[in-house]
Amino acid sequence: MGRAMAFLAEILAVAVVWLSSFALCQFGVATETRAHKANHAHAVKTVARSPRADAAKPQPVSAATPAVAPKAA
Repeated sequence: MGRAMAFLAEILAVAVVWLSSFALCQFGVATETRAHKANHAHAVKTVARSPRADAAKPQPVSAATPAVAPKAA
Protein backbone atom coordinates (compact mmCIF):
# COMPACT_ATOMS: atom_id res chain seq x y z
CA MET A 1 0.00 0.00 0.00
CA GLY A 2 2.91 2.36 0.72
CA ARG A 3 4.34 2.07 -2.79
CA ALA A 4 0.99 2.78 -4.39
CA MET A 5 0.50 5.93 -2.29
CA ALA A 6 4.03 7.12 -3.12
CA PHE A 7 3.34 6.57 -6.81
CA LEU A 8 0.07 8.51 -6.59
CA ALA A 9 1.83 11.31 -4.72
CA GLU A 10 4.45 11.52 -7.50
CA ILE A 11 1.75 11.62 -10.18
CA LEU A 12 -0.08 14.34 -8.27
CA ALA A 13 3.14 16.36 -7.89
CA VAL A 14 3.85 16.09 -11.62
CA ALA A 15 0.31 17.23 -12.44
CA VAL A 16 0.54 20.21 -10.07
CA VAL A 17 3.89 21.36 -11.49
CA TRP A 18 2.69 20.94 -15.06
CA LEU A 19 -0.55 22.82 -14.44
CA SER A 20 1.20 25.65 -12.61
CA SER A 21 3.72 26.07 -15.44
CA PHE A 22 0.84 26.07 -17.93
CA ALA A 23 -0.96 28.73 -15.90
CA LEU A 24 2.17 30.90 -15.64
CA CYS A 25 2.72 30.70 -19.40
CA GLN A 26 -0.66 32.36 -19.89
CA PHE A 27 0.75 35.46 -18.17
CA GLY A 28 3.96 35.48 -20.21
CA VAL A 29 6.24 33.88 -17.65
CA ALA A 30 8.88 31.71 -19.32
CA THR A 31 9.29 28.48 -17.41
CA GLU A 32 11.94 26.97 -19.69
CA THR A 33 14.75 29.29 -20.68
CA ARG A 34 17.28 28.54 -23.38
CA ALA A 35 20.80 29.88 -23.46
CA HIS A 36 21.39 32.36 -26.27
CA LYS A 37 24.52 31.87 -28.31
CA ALA A 38 26.79 34.89 -28.56
CA ASN A 39 28.36 33.94 -31.85
CA HIS A 40 28.96 37.44 -33.16
CA ALA A 41 30.68 40.46 -31.72
CA HIS A 42 28.49 43.43 -30.97
CA ALA A 43 29.05 46.46 -33.16
CA VAL A 44 30.39 49.55 -31.48
CA LYS A 45 27.60 52.07 -31.12
CA THR A 46 28.28 55.79 -31.30
CA VAL A 47 26.01 58.72 -30.56
CA ALA A 48 26.14 61.81 -32.76
CA ARG A 49 26.44 64.92 -30.61
CA SER A 50 26.56 68.58 -31.47
CA PRO A 51 29.73 70.51 -30.64
CA ARG A 52 29.69 72.45 -27.38
CA ALA A 53 30.01 75.79 -29.19
CA ASP A 54 26.81 75.12 -31.13
CA ALA A 55 24.82 73.96 -28.11
CA ALA A 56 21.92 76.18 -27.04
CA LYS A 57 22.85 78.59 -24.30
CA PRO A 58 20.44 78.72 -21.36
CA GLN A 59 18.20 81.78 -21.18
CA PRO A 60 17.64 83.57 -17.88
CA VAL A 61 14.32 82.84 -16.21
CA SER A 62 12.15 85.75 -15.13
CA ALA A 63 11.37 85.57 -11.43
CA ALA A 64 8.68 88.26 -11.51
CA THR A 65 5.68 87.74 -9.27
CA PRO A 66 2.38 87.09 -11.03
CA ALA A 67 0.03 90.01 -11.45
CA VAL A 68 -2.86 90.09 -9.00
CA ALA A 69 -6.19 89.97 -10.79
CA PRO A 70 -8.95 92.15 -9.35
CA LYS A 71 -11.72 90.21 -7.65
CA ALA A 72 -15.03 90.26 -9.47
CA ALA A 73 -17.91 91.09 -7.18
